[in-house]
Amino acid sequence: MNLKPEQNGKIEFKKFIEEIKQNFISQCETFDKEIEKQFEILAQQDQYYIDLLNSNILIPNQFNQNINSLVDILRKKIENWIQYRDKCYKDISEIQDTLQNKVNDFNQNLLQQLNILYSLKQKSNYQNISTLEVIGIKKQFSSLKETKLQVIYTKNNEMIYLQDGEILRCDEIQDYNDQPQIMKNLEQIRHLIWHGSYNLSAQKEGKWYPTWKGEKIDAGGTYQLNGIKNGQWIELSQNFWDKAQVFEKGKYSNNKRCDKWEFFHNNQLVSEGLYSQNGLKNGRWSDLHDNYHEGNKVILNGEYLEGQKVKKWNIVLKGTQIGGGYYNEIGEKDGNWIELHNNFNENNQIIEQGQYKNGQRIGQWDFKQDGKIIGGGQYSLIGNKDGIWTELHNYYSKDNLICYQGQYQNGKKCNKWKILYKSEEESYQEIIGGGNYSENEIKIGGWIELHEYFSNFGQVVYEGIYSNGKKNQIWDIKFRNISSEFVVIGGGQYDSKGIKQGEWKELHPNFSFQTQIFYKGIYINGKKSGEWEIKLKQDEKNLMALGGGLYDENQLKNGQWIDLYENFKNHCQVRYKGEYYKGKKQGTWQIKFRESTLSKIEIEIGNGDYDENGIKTGEWVELDDQFEDMEQIRYQGKYVEGIKTGIWKRQKRINGKGNFVSDDDNENKQFK
Repeated sequence: MNLKPEQNGKIEFKKFIEEIKQNFISQCETFDKEIEKQFEILAQQDQYYIDLLNSNILIPNQFNQNINSLVDILRKKIENWIQYRDKCYKDISEIQDTLQNKVNDFNQNLLQQLNILYSLKQKSNYQNISTLEVIGIKKQFSSLKETKLQVIYTKNNEMIYLQDGEILRCDEIQDYNDQPQIMKNLEQIRHLIWHGSYNLSAQKEGKWYPTWKGEKIDAGGTYQLNGIKNGQWIELSQNFWDKAQVFEKGKYSNNKRCDKWEFFHNNQLVSEGLYSQNGLKNGRWSDLHDNYHEGNKVILNGEYLEGQKVKKWNIVLKGTQIGGGYYNEIGEKDGNWIELHNNFNENNQIIEQGQYKNGQRIGQWDFKQDGKIIGGGQYSLIGNKDGIWTELHNYYSKDNLICYQGQYQNGKKCNKWKILYKSEEESYQEIIGGGNYSENEIKIGGWIELHEYFSNFGQVVYEGIYSNGKKNQIWDIKFRNISSEFVVIGGGQYDSKGIKQGEWKELHPNFSFQTQIFYKGIYINGKKSGEWEIKLKQDEKNLMALGGGLYDENQLKNGQWIDLYENFKNHCQVRYKGEYYKGKKQGTWQIKFRESTLSKIEIEIGNGDYDENGIKTGEWVELDDQFEDMEQIRYQGKYVEGIKTGIWKRQKRINGKGNFVSDDDNENKQFK
């Protein structure tokens, strides 16, 4: 048989591994038998002396005078035996320690070889993976909302984050032994960069520090050999962003957290606890809620046992207990619990109340707000939703009183589901959407769904047909004012595979009744292509051009573009004008401002340059994060390779009129 080289190598390697395994097992069995024999001999000899001491020995009268000598002889024999026995046990223990060290060395060497194989696998994977669709979160005015983005692995070992044709971030994959984590917080993707150096093995070494929006942060620490963290570190919380700037301070030992760690927000200690030698949380802890931020300062108090939550845990908001429950000895929730809804915050306090058994929800669970039940349903004994349920919209609030109502069977939605809406002023719920599910929770037939950011002031729905769970044919985008009927304002067509094709008119994320912004252009096989326009509705008949530009064949922005400020509103019309090259901003970009749709005057209020990698460089005039019509603040200073340096002057436009002048009430920012 004429095998290929790789096939022959595979067979030989498997044979080699099998021989090693059998040889190792055989030697272990032989060694185990020999040690077992040695223990039996020692045990028999021990028993001999025990029996001798316990026996009633008759000593003839003629030997009574020598009894003391006999006792001395026996005592010496026993003492000698004990010394010999203890030495045997010590030798066996040393053999065990030596073997353990050898096994550890073997495991370490094997791990290194596996890491090499993993590195080869990762290189191969990165060259083969194209695009991943990811659900992330982005800042929408003053809160975080879900959003879609793409993560692309390139043949050049790059990890690219992409949204709406713009490359948000491009990271080079350096260390293949350290599998890169996909970032999902768009604020971090855009603004958080770690700076430091790599050794010849592509592992991090020396001092590393972060920058946020180009500003150096007093955080970071040191990597020792082999990319291991050691000593004092200041790290950023997992969900770090403008409204949740939480710093975690403590010590690393051999890449594991140890001893006491403290968590600070706005320079105030908000949480602390101890890590064990294994790098696991231990003892009493105060954890921050996953969605902790300035408007949701929720703390979880309880006890850890080697990284596992145990006993009673309390959920606390500003010193007041608002929820909690018990964990059993293996870290599973048990008994009665009060938990927080996904959209819980200080101004929208929604709780979920019910029972756990061995970590699974069972029986009736109620959703409550201000003491009133607003939703809920039953879980089966195995933790599946069953029967009629009333679920809350992800962003349920007083401005967004939306529920979904329908039936579950064995944990899956089935039959007809309704979408219910109630304005704060009305006492009844209105059916504004819904449709049918077939088996396996697949949408079929006609459906009316809600726009991602549906609210009282932006009541937008999608209406169309599902075929086997995929959108098909024409889908309309409909809108209504609070008291009017829904009317078609946009939409387009899906093909039989559920992919957008042809001309589409879509809504900007900031769409509302007061600021009706549209995108208009063509999709080819689900990708935006050619020219796309951004337009603003002026009146019942007219749309005003706001911006837009061209997408290339890969749905990357290319050429001259006009983008909108992330907080663009009718009375705060800020636009960015400049050039893209294959999804990256290049050259000079201008920041333009117009006070309202009625104003014909647009002024330049900022500008600066991007280098060929889309990184800010040189002199810049940029807007404050909270820039708006009544608070027009900007900063002027210099970037070097994306990092702010020197003095940045704060400037303010008084009452939104005239020129920007130095803001004497606030100090300028100084950067190293």
